[in-house]
Amino acid sequence: IDRTDAQLAVDQAERSLQAELAKWGFKHVPKETEDFSTLPTVVSAKLKADLAQSRLQRLLPLYSAKAVALEDLEQAKSDAKVTESEWN
Repeated sequence: IDRTDAQLAVDQAERSLQAELAKWGFKHVPKETEDFSTLPTVVSAKLKADLAQSRLQRLLPLYSAKAVALEDLEQAKSDAKVTESEWN
């Protein structure tokens, strides 16, 4: 194996790792004890899940009063499930 090719592969893997870590707000590989709940992506996902759940709770009585369509309620239910899953 050519040493140059191997070193280029290692360098590329290191850059890929650093790019992924940066997406999550880390400068290094996190430890298992790291608190992930304060990461911007986690906070954002939680806020989106809360918003979707709030919208669903507002639509439920409106649907009972026939003030919104079933399609709107089903979309709100789906949004709440998707955003909850993303947060988890």
